[in-house]
Amino acid sequence: MLAFVQYSPVAYDLNADDIQELENANVSATVIVAMLEHGKQLRSNPVAVHADQQPAPADQQAPIVNVAVNAPPEGEANIDLFYEALSPYGTWAKDEDNGWVWEPTDGVRDANWSPYANDGHWIWSDYGWYWESSTPYGWAAYHYGRWSRNSHNRWCWAPDNVWGPAWVDWRHSDENIGWAPLPFGSRFEVGVGFSYRGKNVGFDFHLGMDERAYSFVPSHNFLDVNLGVVLVPENRRHNVYNQTTVINNTYVYNDNRIINNGVSTAVVSRATNRQIEKVSIVDAKIAAGQPIRGEQRSANTITAYRPKVANVAPIGPTVIVERQRAQAARATPIPAVKDPKSSARESVKPTNEQDARHILSEEKAKLGEPKKTVNEKPVAAPAVKPDAAAEAEAKQKAIEAKSEEKAKEKATNEAATKQHATAEAEAKQKVIEAKSEEKTREKATNDAEVKQHAAAEAEARQKAIEAKSEEKAHEKAANDTEVKQRPAAEAETKREEHAPAKPAAQPKATPPHEDKAESKEEKDREKKDGEDRK
Repeated sequence: MLAFVQYSPVAYDLNADDIQELENANVSATVIVAMLEHGKQLRSNPVAVHADQQPAPADQQAPIVNVAVNAPPEGEANIDLFYEALSPYGTWAKDEDNGWVWEPTDGVRDANWSPYANDGHWIWSDYGWYWESSTPYGWAAYHYGRWSRNSHNRWCWAPDNVWGPAWVDWRHSDENIGWAPLPFGSRFEVGVGFSYRGKNVGFDFHLGMDERAYSFVPSHNFLDVNLGVVLVPENRRHNVYNQTTVINNTYVYNDNRIINNGVSTAVVSRATNRQIEKVSIVDAKIAAGQPIRGEQRSANTITAYRPKVANVAPIGPTVIVERQRAQAARATPIPAVKDPKSSARESVKPTNEQDARHILSEEKAKLGEPKKTVNEKPVAAPAVKPDAAAEAEAKQKAIEAKSEEKAKEKATNEAATKQHATAEAEAKQKVIEAKSEEKTREKATNDAEVKQHAAAEAEARQKAIEAKSEEKAHEKAANDTEVKQRPAAEAETKREEHAPAKPAAQPKATPPHEDKAESKEEKDREKKDGEDRK
């Protein structure tokens, strides 16, 4: 309870009656004195940072240190895991457009710090290009979530629940290779793909990061372990950016894996003059309640903590950060503070309960006697809730949230199953209808062909009959003509036979030379007649 009081956002202002009620509730003098001193401190310095408020600039805050973060039971991880795991290494703030975002202390200390640049290196794995980080928070910030700059021009991280080997956009030329963290608003969902600001986009969608977001290195340094010392300086970044082109289709989803292909391994091998060796990524088996470890490298295998994370946060950073501060404070003395109302003495932390009672007696003397009698029913300490009660309430909320999440998931699965069954039935019906329509068309085509063939055969037969009829008509006409002409020919022949013979013509006297000529011509005719008879 002492730690809870020290880090409470409440500026306790106890009067004599409040102190009496606390004593009646068996609250120790040490806790009551701590409440008095804490209230004085907050009233003298009202600007305080709490997890549920917009924080002051991060360079005025110190992260929580020396707090162990343990793994949740398998299947129970949610976004609260990130709130807890990253708090020791930075600060959480509420962003108007993107919800809770985390600013790493590394970026506050170094104005040139960038994610995927100063604290790790690239390796080729069975998931494509994988960022192997040297930071204790790298398992979360470089494999889940997205990065963007805040109003102080420093990098901040927003959580997401999908694991990947690295979430970056790629550019390259023959001389340089560059990459930039995918920004807030971009999300990958298994079975759906990428979306940006709620709208589905393709794997080749360029998210429009400006040149300041990119880190560039000479191509031959791409596989260096310490990339921070070979980064292209800021005064050359503009020219290098304009000389490079974006690499599309860098992410593919294959065999239940998100593959980050990025720049071709052949290009990297040629530029670095090194053979690219593939590293295997395997799951770290961390039992519930055991401390979370970062990536562990052994030869060509990386053991990575990458739990399946539900996209809900039943507790939130407000309770988590306060709880961690209380946990860290258990081993930290309460600092001495000055009483702004009195310069006569300095209030110091009592070393034991007896000292606390002595200090409390002095405070009670200043405040005077309580107005209420000691016989009145005691009430609980104002605005004080023991850690156990807070944890029980948080656990109950987590259970309820998980139950609600399971109910939603069940409803979603049932709806998806019903939708799938409906879609499958519709598809089958469409197939049946298509087949029936195809058979109808095929039958109609066959019927048309049969009719057309029968008509053609009938037409051919009709033409044959007509041709044959015409031929018979011609033949009959010829016969009739011959029959008609035969009696006339026979009558002519008979007339010639019965006609009296004509007297022979007297031959003319011809000269001797003409007789010879006629005699020769007659011989020629006889010869010809003989040949004709043969």
